[in-house]
Amino acid sequence: MDKAIKPLVVAAWRARKSAARAPGGRSFGAAVRDATGKVWLAANVESDLRHFALCAERVALFYAVTNGASEITQIAIAFKPEPGSGRPPCGLCLEAFQEFATKAQIIISGSPETAQVYSVKDLLPHAYGRPHHR
Repeated sequence: MDKAIKPLVVAAWRARKSAARAPGGRSFGAAVRDATGKVWLAANVESDLRHFALCAERVALFYAVTNGASEITQIAIAFKPEPGSGRPPCGLCLEAFQEFATKAQIIISGSPETAQVYSVKDLLPHAYGRPHHR
């Protein structure tokens, strides 16, 4: 793993420990870095009612934005892959990235030792419109 992203991936895995998951749910962590270098951490929040769940990466992104973060440069997502299940980010998270973190690197980590780096355009190549914010 690239030394430049390792601390952010480690932070996302640390944040994952705070997940509030429903019984049988999964834990996700996220670390968002802004242009000043400040890192914002969050974990997923689940409910028995699926539509009330919030993904870690959106919680972290919105936490950063609402607290005055400058341009978002990187978003690391930590999760433990399970057979037959998808991997983050979900469609809502991709739309949030397009809106608030268009130029950010998206770092997806299935273990503390591994990470794959993508651009928002890699993950959402045919995004509708253009970002209205940052």
